[in-house]
Amino acid sequence: MAAVDDFSDDDLGLYVDGEAELELVTSIEKALRNNPELAQRIANLRATTQNFRSVYTQLLDQAPETPPFLQENETRGRPVLLALASMVAGAAIMFGGLHFQQTNENPGWKAVVANYQSLYVTETLTSNAVDPAQRTQVLSRLTDKLGFDFDALPDVDGLTFIRAQELGFNGKPLAQLTFLNSQNEPVALCIIKTTQSTDDTISPEEMFGLATYSWNQGGFGILLLGPNENKDLMRAAERFQKAFAHINA
Repeated sequence: MAAVDDFSDDDLGLYVDGEAELELVTSIEKALRNNPELAQRIANLRATTQNFRSVYTQLLDQAPETPPFLQENETRGRPVLLALASMVAGAAIMFGGLHFQQTNENPGWKAVVANYQSLYVTETLTSNAVDPAQRTQVLSRLTDKLGFDFDALPDVDGLTFIRAQELGFNGKPLAQLTFLNSQNEPVALCIIKTTQSTDDTISPEEMFGLATYSWNQGGFGILLLGPNENKDLMRAAERFQKAFAHINA
């Protein structure tokens, strides 16, 4: 397994921006298959980039209109406009960095999971599928580790169970179960212990381009996430919630 430090920040920055050479892309995506630490590092970098872009857009929207004396002579004023643009960009980066540090220093587990899942493509699962015996072994280990009864995992129409793996967030084990839907698109069910009380309301939200459905049940936080505009995901969330109704931490 490739170590998380095998790739520099520059390498990962090129990958996130879609500017990496094919050889580097292939190496990173191969390492991502079995390296959740690298995936989280990319997720954090992607979140930072998105935050900068958001702040930059907001600052441009709030910027004053071009002064009349610059509009009168576009050619002569262009260097000044470029200087102003550079100042706005610099302010955006500075403000964005501070904002990200303040609000994302400890991002919630759902945001980290969604960012990680956004890297998945069909081939991520089809090229790493495991046999039923291996899935059973991993689920048994996760049952012991989390105290969650994975024997209650139901069959859900439209979802084909591919594999399970143990991830981690802030020192706590996190179970990730991955599926392919009827369109061969990746879907994940993630479970982690929580101190929050049970809430039967399934909360829909869009995160990193994915549809997510989350709820708290029996001492666990549960998150189902997959492609946007898929009505079957809500029904799948309800099916999982009903199947897990007897579970207590």
